[in-house]
Amino acid sequence: MIKKKCNKRLSELATKLNKECFGSKTKFTIQWGSRRMTSSFGTAHYKSKLIKISPVIVDLNKISWDSEDLREVIVHELCHLYLYQTTGKCQGHNKLFQAEMDKHCPNATSHTYHSLKTKPKNKSNKTWIHTYECPNCQYQVVYERKTDRRACGKCCKQYNGGKWAADYSFVLVESKQVHKNSVWLYK
Repeated sequence: MIKKKCNKRLSELATKLNKECFGSKTKFTIQWGSRRMTSSFGTAHYKSKLIKISPVIVDLNKISWDSEDLREVIVHELCHLYLYQTTGKCQGHNKLFQAEMDKHCPNATSHTYHSLKTKPKNKSNKTWIHTYECPNCQYQVVYERKTDRRACGKCCKQYNGGKWAADYSFVLVESKQVHKNSVWLYK
């Protein structure tokens, strides 16, 4: 219920800004992005005409509905869609985009980057390695990602004419967490 109210309020704010800045010419929908949006404040999807705003950055920076930062990011994303819809091309952050942003947000310090706090990336020094074994010849290999579609090349070549065969698919023997800098020791 709260998210629906927030989406409605976000939509009302964006509609108001679209009217003020672009004469309601920009066609769009707006919604909160996922919790994985941790560095981009907003995104515009050209084909679907969808704008997403990062709830993580809004929360981390305690941004209110009347915040200039929120206004700027919505106008920024609307500007991307407006230029795409009027020129038929993605303009990125080129001179045309900059000129359009200068019209609507002349006091903005940057039309491309925000200076708000972002959620730090996971800086763990650990990673997983997975040891697999051929069920036929017991040859072992180590991968950093789990897999279920790899097979022993030697056995496939010798017994199946070089074509992949499920009979020789590697079987997971062991998974363990190791320090990132020592992964090469296991390969």
